Formats: sequence, structure tokens, C-alpha cells
Amino acid sequence: MVSRVPFYTIVALLIFTGLCTALLRHVQLGIPFLPGQQEKVWLIEARVDFNAQNAPVLASLDLPDNPPGYAILNELAASPGYGFSIIENDGRRRGEWSKNSADGAQTLYYKAQLIRSKNLDTELVDVTPNPQPVFWDGPEATAAEYVIEMAQSKSSSPESFTRELMRLLLNPEPGQNTGLLLANQPPVIVMDKLLNQAGIPARISMGLQLEDARRRQSLVPVIEIFAKDRWLVFDPSTGQQGLSEDILLWQRGSNSLLDVVGGVNSRVSFSMIEQTLPALELAQTQFAGQGFAWLGVHTLPIEEQSMFKLLFLLPLGAMVVVFMRIIVGLKTSGTFMPILIALAFLQTSLVLA
Repeated sequence: MVSRVPFYTIVALLIFTGLCTALLRHVQLGIPFLPGQQEKVWLIEARVDFNAQNAPVLASLDLPDNPPGYAILNELAASPGYGFSIIENDGRRRGEWSKNSADGAQTLYYKAQLIRSKNLDTELVDVTPNPQPVFWDGPEATAAEYVIEMAQSKSSSPESFTRELMRLLLNPEPGQNTGLLLANQPPVIVMDKLLNQAGIPARISMGLQLEDARRRQSLVPVIEIFAKDRWLVFDPSTGQQGLSEDILLWQRGSNSLLDVVGGVNSRVSFSMIEQTLPALELAQTQFAGQGFAWLGVHTLPIEEQSMFKLLFLLPLGAMVVVFMRIIVGLKTSGTFMPILIALAFLQTSLVLA
């Protein structure tokens, strides 16, 4: 009697390989297991308005680059009569609009689709930045030193110092020294200056608070400190480390948000809307040509995809026929004849077949 162990071993290996491939495609590419699954997508529109002065125009807008917690699906600019390009320089991305001559009120648009992702890593830096020089007026210098000493006495790391400093500045009943510092400057500016004075490299970045169907929104400031070879984000309104899920980090560092040459009274506002799109379509768009994407049939032409879908039905049909013959006990016209008849019904509809 011939041993069936090799046969069962090959079948088990094929099943295991198929399950592992499906799991890897789901984890790495986001390919859903079930049809009809939907994913939430944010459509964000940045609107730039300015008055041109009958001269050549060059407008430059800072763009997000791999923002923590989000991935950019696609982006485009809609500005008739203007040339547009995305410039990447020294790790920064800026959208530039140019026109030979323009006059009067001008409006430029930048649109981007973003989806939530597991990219929560903060920005890594090869060269350690230095704290920025800080200048205070008269009594403010003494008050700043006192506030720094208070925060240092209750902290043991740059992160704990930042949290303690924010707690002091956000206190509803600030002390005399913190009140003096906050009298003429917003809290986020005071936080930035105190952190740099304490020897901790800090900078003010800008984030966009996401809320469905909101228009004419502005960016909100966040504080970043350099610690453990990376920039760490703090929310200056709550004093908590990290970003909340509804904050999109748009601008990082001291780069200007908007520069306009050949125009005056420039301003930028943001509108957003939350959409739902098929998860499979998003995965195909986001990971086309990457990793395990080549294992799927979705990269093939539409005509070949239809052919493969029919071929994939043959093993399923064979399993159903064998089950009906062996387990249920029904007589069939062979194994593959019922499958071919079923495929004919699929291709020609019930009435014609």
C-alpha cells in the first residue's frame, strides 16, 4: 500500500503557504479579508489667497511630509493659469505655484487625501540641534530663571521637565513669575523660550485639527523638543506628550508656512471632510508595486483579472461536487461537468443557460 504521508504533507504546506501569504498581505498592505470593508479618508484642502501686483508671482506653501499617524494617498493642485511643482529640499516639502504675470485677487488650491496609518514614529535627526538663543526684557529674565529652577527641581529628564514646565504655565492661577512671563506673550512662545534657555532644543510646529465638514480653519501650534535623538511632540494646550488622533502635523520646524513673491495680503486657510472608500481600493492605490502586492491578481489587466477569477472558482466547485457525491450521496455527471455547467450559468445568466 502506497503511503499518503507525502500527499498530506504537500497539501498541508500549500494551505499553510496560502494562509501566510494572505496574512502578510493583510498586515503589510492592508488587503481586507472580507469584501465591502470601508476605510475613513480625510480630504484636506488648503486655500491660498493674496493680491497680485501686476508682476511675476511665486507662491510657496509648506506641505506635510510623512506626518505621524497618517499617510498621504494622493495630492494635487487646482490653480488655473499657474504652474505647480512639489520641491523637496533638505527633508522639507514645499508646493510652488508660478505665473509670469498676475494682477488682482488670486486663489490657489492644494488638495490631499490622507488615511490613518501605523506610522507613529517621530522625526529622526542625524545631527543634534543646538538650543536657540533667548532674550528677555529686564524683570522677565529673573522670572524665567525662577520658573526654570522650579521645573528642574521636579523633573529628571527633558520629557519630564517639559511636562512640569507646561503644568506651571497652564495653571489657572499662575504664580507671580509665570504671570509676568505670560503677560505679553502667548504660552506657546513662552514655553519655547524657556525650553531653549534650559538647554533643551525646542521648536514650534503647526498642526491641523481634523473635524468633519469644517471650513476656513487655521493651524494650531504644538511644541517639539529634541531628546533621545529625535523630536518629540507635546500639546501646549494640555501639556500631554504626543499628538491626539485628530491632530495632523502639517508644518515642522521654523520654516515659514507661506511665502508669496509678487503679491501682498497673503493668507492660507484649510477645509476638510471625512470620506469612506473601499479598503481594497485604498490598499491598491497606496501599495501598488510594493512588497507582496505582486502576488495578487489586481495588478493584472481587467480582462485577465476576469479570467483568473473564473479559474479560481474551479477548485471551489470541485470541493462542492466532491462533498455532494461522497458526504451527501448524490449522483453527478462526473466531477468537472457540474462545474462547467455552473460556469456557463455565470457567463450567460439563468434564462439563456
